[in-house]
Amino acid sequence: MDRTHALLARLADGNWHSGETLARAMGVSRTAVWKHIRQLRRDGLEFEASQGQGYRLRLPFEPLSAEGINAELGVNGCVFAGMVEVAFRVDSTNTELLQGLRRQAAPRALLAELQQAGRGRRGRSWTAVYGGSLCLSARWSFAEPVAGLSGLSLAAGLSVADALEQQFEIPTTLKWPNDVMLNDRKVGGILVELAGDPLGPCEVVIGLGLNLALPTAVRDGIEQPITDIRSESGILPDRNDLAVAVLTGLAEDLRVFEQQGFDAFRERWKTRDALRNRPVRLDLGDVSRQGVARGVDAQGRLLVDDAEGRSAWASGDVSVRASRA
Repeated sequence: MDRTHALLARLADGNWHSGETLARAMGVSRTAVWKHIRQLRRDGLEFEASQGQGYRLRLPFEPLSAEGINAELGVNGCVFAGMVEVAFRVDSTNTELLQGLRRQAAPRALLAELQQAGRGRRGRSWTAVYGGSLCLSARWSFAEPVAGLSGLSLAAGLSVADALEQQFEIPTTLKWPNDVMLNDRKVGGILVELAGDPLGPCEVVIGLGLNLALPTAVRDGIEQPITDIRSESGILPDRNDLAVAVLTGLAEDLRVFEQQGFDAFRERWKTRDALRNRPVRLDLGDVSRQGVARGVDAQGRLLVDDAEGRSAWASGDVSVRASRA
C-alpha cells in the first residue's frame, strides 16, 4: 500500500483528521500529507479543510476489500471465491487481467479504487472517481467453442442489471450492445475483450464500469446523458457488497452462456431492452441509417427494420443512438 492509498484509507470514514495525526501515522511531514491531499483532489475527490480540525472527505466511502469480497463469495459458493484482487490505482482493470493471462489461470477478478485510463467501447475513455465508481474486470475461460460469442456483452449486462435491481430496487434497462441504463441515462458500461481463438478454446475479460456517486464537477464534464446509483436510488452503494452480487450472478450466467450461448438469454433481454420498437440511428463510419430496433437474434445481433427490410448488426459494426425523430 503506497502512502496515497494509506492516507485515503484513513480519510475514507468522512471524519476530521488533523494533519499532525495523519503525518505521524504515515511517518511523513505535514507538508507531504498536504501534497497527497492535493493529488487526491486532482483525481476528483472533494475534501474540506479546517485549520483547527484538519481534513475531512466530503463523501465517505468503504474502501474495497479483497479479503471481504472473497469471504462473501465463498459463503455463496461462487467460483470467483479466493480469486479476487484489489488494486489501488491502475490504467485499466481489463488491461491488467489481459496482461496476466500467462501468469494466472482463470477465473480471476480485479477491482481498482481508481482507473487512470479506463476504456469503453470503440476506444472511448471511461471516467471513474475514488469511492464513487465500481471498476471491475472478470476473466473467464471457455474450454470449448461457444456459438454467438458476440452476445457475451449482452449476457454480462443482464447479470449486472439483475444485481442492481436486487440491491437497490431500481428499474434497470440495457442499451445494445453494452450500456447499463437508468431512466434513459447511462449508469454503466461493459467492455468484453477476447484472448485466443473465438472458434476454439479462448479466454475473455469482461470489464464493468459503474457510476455510483459522481461529484457534480465530474458529471458536468461528461458529454453524454449519465446518472449514478445514488441519484436514482438515494442509496450510497457499498462497493464490496455490489461486487459480490455482480460476480455471483456473472459466474452463474457465464456457465449458462458456455453451454447454451446467447439464445438462453433472449427472453431476459426482452424485459430490459431499452431500444426495442424505438427509432434508432445506426452510424457506420461516415454513413448513417435510420430504422426501428426490433430486439436481438440468437447471436445477440441487433435487429433493425428500415426501408430495405430487416437487417442484423453485430456489436462491432455500428454505434446506436435513440433517435429524437
